[in-house]
Amino acid sequence: MSTSNRTTGPTKSPRRWLMRLLLIVPLVWLLVLGSLADTYVRALLYQPCPTGPEQLPDYRSITIKTGDGYTLRGWWHPPEEQNGVAVLLLGGNGASRDAMLPEANWLISQGYGALTIDYRSCVGGPATLGLREASDLPRLEAFARAQPEVKQVIVLGFSAGGVAAILGAEHSPNVQAIIAQGQYSSLAHEITNDGSHFPSLQWQMNTLVLLDFWLRLGVSPAQISPLASLPRLGERPVLLIFGEGEAENNQAWLQAQAAGDNAELWIVPGAAHGGYWQAQPEEYEARLRAFLQRVTSPQP
Repeated sequence: MSTSNRTTGPTKSPRRWLMRLLLIVPLVWLLVLGSLADTYVRALLYQPCPTGPEQLPDYRSITIKTGDGYTLRGWWHPPEEQNGVAVLLLGGNGASRDAMLPEANWLISQGYGALTIDYRSCVGGPATLGLREASDLPRLEAFARAQPEVKQVIVLGFSAGGVAAILGAEHSPNVQAIIAQGQYSSLAHEITNDGSHFPSLQWQMNTLVLLDFWLRLGVSPAQISPLASLPRLGERPVLLIFGEGEAENNQAWLQAQAAGDNAELWIVPGAAHGGYWQAQPEEYEARLRAFLQRVTSPQP
């Protein structure tokens, strides 16, 4: 009687298993980190929009159509006839038209006009940390200049709104002056300025976040840069405001240097990111009042 050896298939060698493991583990690692990075980016771009009243005393509810098809709500109050200056107010990331109402109310009390606006996140789109918001500035300016009381236009932005104010003013030469508060120097610097180095976990996360922003916005985060745009504002006056707790991270002194001789820089004692008015109320109002009076002139 004869016997034969029967096999069920080739035996997987330890080397083959090791090779597969070396391929699978980095892929799983990349997918996990990529998912975390994408969750972080989406949370920034799709902020919940704060709800507010549909009507306000003394304000007119208006809409602005963006170049990419969104219809954004705003609040408008005209300037006093003898003043003639409208201030366009751009809030921080994900802001609604109500976010800058305290500043708008103060400006109105000084005789200025005020226009606030929603972010795209209020109508289901992504906020873009100042990038596409900057492209809205010419449309806001056009609305303001179409009003019979308006002779001059100034922009005031906070955080991502400060980014939008600077980037947008670069392409809106008739915006007479810029007030920017608490804006990052560039989005790439904001993401990577934590001291991490290759190949640390934080460095890997930062790299994937940069890539995610690039894919979603279509622009390298290094190109979303007030620091690069400030020198291109020409001789227009610029007021830069930062809290002492954020000034170094936001490269406040470099931004002021980039803006040139027409720039004023105020580092607010006791403030971090925001809260400048609350930290130094009298000084805040005095500096804004002096700047606005200096950069505007009575119009015939």
